[in-house]
Amino acid sequence: MKLRKLAAVLAIASALVFTACEGTPTGDKSARNGDSLYKEQKYTEALESYFEAQEKGLNAYREEKLYAGIANCYCKLGEYKSCIEYYNKILEIEPVNFEAWVNLGVSYRKTGDRDKAMESYKKALEYDPESNASVPLYTSLGSIYIELDKPMSAIKYLEKAREFCPEKADVHAYLAIAYKMAFEPAKSAEALEKAKALGYPKIDAIQEQLNKLN
Repeated sequence: MKLRKLAAVLAIASALVFTACEGTPTGDKSARNGDSLYKEQKYTEALESYFEAQEKGLNAYREEKLYAGIANCYCKLGEYKSCIEYYNKILEIEPVNFEAWVNLGVSYRKTGDRDKAMESYKKALEYDPESNASVPLYTSLGSIYIELDKPMSAIKYLEKAREFCPEKADVHAYLAIAYKMAFEPAKSAEALEKAKALGYPKIDAIQEQLNKLN
């Protein structure tokens, strides 16, 4: 009698374990396969794996990491509107995500939305304003303000970039333009010479822009 009861208990326990396993999300393997395909630069195939993972559901693999994989694939494929959608999904989960804010700004700029790009860059700077990782943000904001014909704002951000990384040639190249627009020819000439000395590859284009400002 006791053996029969034990057998019945074991049977019920086995059924419960089987049911639990059946209900466990199985998308982690597909997500990791997506990561591998991304590293191999197979972006379309990586997307397929990521979407398969999303459909199956995740267990240990984090949702925001999956969204980042999808967004990065879309960026590599030049589909920036889709990038924006998925970077925003990351930020819904992790509002304080420096990299997502940066990439969102890049994606907005690729679509021609300068206002949203600037908003995203500035948001990123709120979370990491004092590191070398922020230099491209200060530089990008400076270049956008040049495009908007706002040299004093451009100078503010570009001088900050120069403070963190004085050996970045593009910072000095943009400063040469911003200073010239702000009627500071001596500073412009000095910045241009520094850009040349650091080997800025498009120095002729910068010189052409400066000539137009004479």
